Amino acid sequence: MRRREFLQAAAMGMVGGVWYGRAGPARAAPSERIRVGVMGVRGRGAALLRTFASQGDVELTHVCDVDARVRNARAEAVQELVGRRPKLVEDFRRILDHGVDALVIATPDHWHAIPTILACQAGVDVYVEKPDGHNVVESLRMRQAQKRYGRIVQLGTQARSDPVLQEAIRYLASGAIGTPRMAKA
Repeated sequence: MRRREFLQAAAMGMVGGVWYGRAGPARAAPSERIRVGVMGVRGRGAALLRTFASQGDVELTHVCDVDARVRNARAEAVQELVGRRPKLVEDFRRILDHGVDALVIATPDHWHAIPTILACQAGVDVYVEKPDGHNVVESLRMRQAQKRYGRIVQLGTQARSDPVLQEAIRYLASGAIGTPRMAKA
């Protein structure tokens, strides 16, 4: 499986809420596994950690979080799930130093751009949760890095795939309520 296919499949798995049991899926040969580090492993990051660790063709190599208690707890969960404890790091740049294939970013919004740009510079593909950047300039810089270094960068926007939201989008696009002028969330 190529990285692009992996990232697409992983995103689709997250949409469907894939959760494998302790045994997980069949494991690919070590030379066929995609080496992944995950940074920001609270909340949504914990779910992403489980999803990626559960993929048979993934070797989850690193868990990164600024909170040591969270790092340790998530590493224990990964070890219980796949039988192997990932390395623990506080600084995401240490993940990039170890030849991973992909970096998963689930940090707070203001910490999406810099890791994405540095990962692209390091030759690492990225899965980053929404929003892509804290502002338009960050988003543009992320896109420039992706193009310049020829990396795959996938933005997690699973909510847009939800059938109910798709129907709402179609309803609004049909003009049923006129032209929306403002939205609050």
